Amino acid sequence: MLLLVLALLFPGPCLLSLPADGPVVRGFAPEGLYGGHWGIDIAVDLATPVRTAASGVVTFSGNVAGNETVTVHHGGGVRTSYSYLTARYVTTGQAVAAGTILGASGRDHGIESVHFSLRLGARYADPLSSCGTVGPPSAALRLAPTFATYPVSRAPRSSRRDI
Repeated sequence: MLLLVLALLFPGPCLLSLPADGPVVRGFAPEGLYGGHWGIDIAVDLATPVRTAASGVVTFSGNVAGNETVTVHHGGGVRTSYSYLTARYVTTGQAVAAGTILGASGRDHGIESVHFSLRLGARYADPLSSCGTVGPPSAALRLAPTFATYPVSRAPRSSRRDI
């Protein structure tokens, strides 16, 4: 797990898989209106299988503010979350291998998609930073555009939010 953490801090080749194939329709923007956007949204057809980005243990499988959500801990403080699901196929405490189907995609704000977030310890990180580069860190090439942040600053994020 230490290697996964180091690789996420110093990205090179992709170490996390995206949970579904599709275009990113909303990028990582940790600042701005309503506290920002703490992950990416991937456009997919409704009920598309959503897969875990890496092996780990499911630490949450439930409903958050009316949205079906799954969180997987990959060790070393690395966690990924998958939201706006129409169904969940895993339970809290379940060990999952990379690529395990966690659930089925749903809708976010009327758009068929899945929300994917990455946390390194208590800090949210752009999932594309671990899935969107090639080559060694010194010569990394960005495969996806960097999304602009919102123009309005955000309030501090609650330390109690940990799902």
